[in-house]
Amino acid sequence: MLVTRRTLNRALAAGALVGLLPAMPGPGAAQAGKVPTDRVFDVLLKGKSIGRHAITFTPEGNGFWAVTDLNLKVKLAFLTLLDMSHQSRELWRGGELKSMTSVTDDDGEVFKVDADADGEGIRVQSESGSIVAPPMSRTSNSIWDITMMRQSEIIDAQNGGVIGLVAEAQGDDTIQVLGRQVTAARYRGVTPAAAARLWYAEDQLVQVRLEVRGETVDYRLVA
Repeated sequence: MLVTRRTLNRALAAGALVGLLPAMPGPGAAQAGKVPTDRVFDVLLKGKSIGRHAITFTPEGNGFWAVTDLNLKVKLAFLTLLDMSHQSRELWRGGELKSMTSVTDDDGEVFKVDADADGEGIRVQSESGSIVAPPMSRTSNSIWDITMMRQSEIIDAQNGGVIGLVAEAQGDDTIQVLGRQVTAARYRGVTPAAAARLWYAEDQLVQVRLEVRGETVDYRLVA
């Protein structure tokens, strides 16, 4: 079954990849106050590259900015089935999200989401309205932070609002990452849009496999 543009967009851009929450991981970089390591993934469909997903980090006072840049394109002969981009900036301090801005361009249809921490929690605004998420909420872009594995719901960085998460830990695997064998903890989870597996080595995201509408999409770490 061919993945539709909208379904693959929803699964990849923000949300489906992160509905994958196992039990009790150790503290991640956001909680420890460390600036995480940049992550760049080649996104593959049926073994062919359809784009890149980069997550980069910049120190900011006693916290850091986390910037997500995702660009995807799927073509069949002369038809473009998927043409989308998603960018976001998140400010993290003391293990907590302080602000986020995101823009998604789904084949010319643009979605914007803003989030800011206040005294009540994290206020999320989008075209669908405004909600207040709990203070320790993670976003669907923060798959780099293993502490999101403790969440039961997360902020949808593409569409706004919050989405639920169901997952389980599945033990360790030996996988190849950047030309070397590593031991990585594997997690599997399901959201309304897709099912996926994520692998973390030393609390760093190193691999993702997404299952959506009969297709498999792989994230391969390249930098």
